[in-house]
Amino acid sequence: MELERNTVQVEIFKERSIFPESRRHGYSRYTEHLYEESFLLEKGKMYGFLGEHGEGGGGISWLLSGRAKLEDEKVNVFGKEYGKGETVEEGWCLGEGIPGMDKTARREIAAALKMSKSSLSVQDIVDKFHLTEDRLDVKVRYYSGEIWRLSAAIGYALGKKIFCFPSLDTLMLVELVRSAAFFIYFEKLRREGCILILPSSNREILESLADEIIELNNPRFRDLSPFYEIVNLYKEGNLRYQWAVDD
Repeated sequence: MELERNTVQVEIFKERSIFPESRRHGYSRYTEHLYEESFLLEKGKMYGFLGEHGEGGGGISWLLSGRAKLEDEKVNVFGKEYGKGETVEEGWCLGEGIPGMDKTARREIAAALKMSKSSLSVQDIVDKFHLTEDRLDVKVRYYSGEIWRLSAAIGYALGKKIFCFPSLDTLMLVELVRSAAFFIYFEKLRREGCILILPSSNREILESLADEIIELNNPRFRDLSPFYEIVNLYKEGNLRYQWAVDD
């Protein structure tokens, strides 16, 4: 029971596709391929999911952040079990989870504190995440790099315990750390027992930030036989398409 109260267990029983999409950032709707696998995540750690874009890391992040309903998966969060048709309530999608893009940051933080019945004040949250005081009355949609700290602050105010990054390319991750200095807040969240999820294809970045790396091994990304079948036909001069016109 003690282990269950301090871990998140993810079980994926069947392959399926999931379709994350961004309301704010520059990546459009794309496909993540989940595959049969299970993961055990401990409180107070950051996990790097190492794999190609679409290999499943972003999909797992999407599920744990509560952005998609479970289908052929089961998630146990600190002893609370979720199954088919349910969404994980303890999760939060960094940079994407904020519902009121046309509300001010101050109102969003206040609403989050009220919803979670927290004893903290808006100023407590502002101080903890070093939010810019002069921007608190600016609508959330006009935030740029600071949106990452703001989204973490709102998730924290809501009492969320699993903070998930969407699937970001290497350049975006570098810019995130460089401009928003977000890694400073990783340790704060970890100290309070939160779990952080970071999917990436860059091993070096994950080794620098994550406590543990989970290497994805999606069979769909390993079987290249259909690719070589076509390539070999082409090289042998035996590839023909109805629409092809010989020179």
